[in-house]
Amino acid sequence: MLIPCPTGAARYGSRVVQRYDGTLVSAELLPARVNINQPSEVALYVQAFEELPHLAVYGTEARALIVRAIDVPRS
Repeated sequence: MLIPCPTGAARYGSRVVQRYDGTLVSAELLPARVNINQPSEVALYVQAFEELPHLAVYGTEARALIVRAIDVPRS
């Protein structure tokens, strides 16, 4: 599963979010790492995780995206 990211989005830092279970989410934000354990906030992340497969590209489309990324000049 590969989730496309808009051009230039990398400058905003990593988008590392870890869902440990239904009660804890850890998010790496620009200024700090945050542990989220409020049920309503965890529910938002759970919903977002469930949407990820629908945003992803697979197979040939994912491969083409990777090949295009490899060919982008780095500064």
